Amino acid sequence: MQQPDKLHRFTFADLPLRGELVTLTQSFREIRDRHQYPPAISALLGEALAAVALMTATVKFEGRLTLQLQSASTLKLLLVECNHLGHVRGLAQLRDGAEPGGADFRELVAGGQMAITIEPDQGKRYQGVVPLSGDNLAACLEDYFLRSEQLATRIRLLVNNEAAFGLLLQNLPEHQGTDALAHAGHLAETLSLEEALSLEHEDLLYRLYHQDKVTLFKPQPVRFNCSCSRERTLRALDSVDPEELQKILAEDGAVEMTCDFCSTVYRFLPADLSAGTDGQGSEPTLH
Repeated sequence: MQQPDKLHRFTFADLPLRGELVTLTQSFREIRDRHQYPPAISALLGEALAAVALMTATVKFEGRLTLQLQSASTLKLLLVECNHLGHVRGLAQLRDGAEPGGADFRELVAGGQMAITIEPDQGKRYQGVVPLSGDNLAACLEDYFLRSEQLATRIRLLVNNEAAFGLLLQNLPEHQGTDALAHAGHLAETLSLEEALSLEHEDLLYRLYHQDKVTLFKPQPVRFNCSCSRERTLRALDSVDPEELQKILAEDGAVEMTCDFCSTVYRFLPADLSAGTDGQGSEPTLH
């Protein structure tokens, strides 16, 4: 039975480790179904959504964490976000004419890089960038934590057409270099896709670590939520050349803007643009 979207934090009583578990079903399907991604891209998007939820949970802040992949290969851009409330959204863009087919991760992102950006509601923005040199997204994220945070980390990301799962294990900062992570990581590798996407988190941890004392904390819900709005979209039009806007209005009678994340279409009439408010025009629609 598939469980609702949620993230759990857990700790070990006798091991210097912390962990996170996340399962995304409804949110992953909502994001996937708003676009027509090839299977390889849809799977990578699911992995990235699970990963960004895990990473947000490791940072105690109010704000947004963004995971971005860019390459000159098949995958032009993959961008996922999660905030402290557990709201996730994401998108992917392919190179024109690219056909990923059964391409593996290295082929999709050859020569690319990954950026992790933390944008707190209060405080300084932080960004770390590493090359996409691993065999999969999990390996690249482990490399990021080691390079940027000096924290040894193990990550499992598992996806099928209906759900995405993530498991993160991390040494406590003051306990680097112990054997605990190798022990827990080895057990995590025995987890199958079927188990990951069907077992409740409590049962899953028992399956993996029944010989260790594990404490599972209260779950945090995760859901798809796009932060776009009619007001924000209208403000974005301020950066467009007024002559170009007038040309579009003369030809089409309105200006339409589509959110790349959720595919909501916002339509603005001449009165909207001249007033600079959302008081006129039609309601947004979803294509």
